[in-house]
Amino acid sequence: VAAYLRLLADPGVMAVVGAMFAGNACIAMIEVFFPVYLNGVLQQSRLAIGFIYAAQTSLYTCCVPVLGRRGGLWGRWRVLMAGVVVMGVATFAMPRVDDLGWVLPTWMLNGIGMACIDSCASPALADMVDLRHSAKHARARAAKRRRLAGAHANGGSGGGGADG
Repeated sequence: VAAYLRLLADPGVMAVVGAMFAGNACIAMIEVFFPVYLNGVLQQSRLAIGFIYAAQTSLYTCCVPVLGRRGGLWGRWRVLMAGVVVMGVATFAMPRVDDLGWVLPTWMLNGIGMACIDSCASPALADMVDLRHSAKHARARAAKRRRLAGAHANGGSGGGGADG
């Protein structure tokens, strides 16, 4: 318990956790109303809605490794905070547009923002914990998080053994 309290008292850890929370909160707010909005307001079929979700998931899947590498080169904090800003702007803009030509880019920006956050949050936490706490624990958690992110990106096909 004391080790977890030390982690929670670390401002760097709390900043990364806050960024992860903000990104997931943006997605959670949108995913609730987005299919209803697409179907009811924009008159999109269920098949079209599925393709729209698939396009964002594909973009996310392609962006995570690229942004992870960029985070290593540009700085994880820059990529992580860029993701928070992109997610915030896209989440704020999405309910304010009623044209599919604008809804789709904001939906794709959400995917890119989440990829920024997911690609750099776990390595940033691992670096902080390595520097300030137990290195073995941080590396194990980061490796598990990468497996879970890969399983999420691959849907059902990658999820079988990912939670080990």
